[in-house]
Order: sequence, then structure tokens, then C-alpha cells
Amino acid sequence: MYRYLKGDHANISPQDIKVLGVVVTGSASELTELMNVKEIRAAELGVTIVPNK
Repeated sequence: MYRYLKGDHANISPQDIKVLGVVVTGSASELTELMNVKEIRAAELGVTIVPNK
């Protein structure tokens, strides 16, 4: 993917892209709806904060 984005190839087709993982954000109650989705192999619930705010 890096080579395609860098410009070594003129066209990108869907077959050229491999998704290794994604980040999904939402509230804890929204994310619990995904608990029984078979495509999800691992998950972690965490928090991100901005210091000094």
C-alpha cells in the first residue's frame, strides 16, 4: 500500500488493498453492539484523554 500511495503505481484497485485491522470508536454501549460480530477477532475498550484540559 505504501508504494501505491507513494506514487509507484498509477491506479489502485480494490484487489490491491488488504485491510489488516481497523479502529472503531464510540461509547461503551455503542461498542457492545459489536460483541457478537463474527468478523471481530480481538477487541479492547480504552480511553484517550487530552492532558491539561
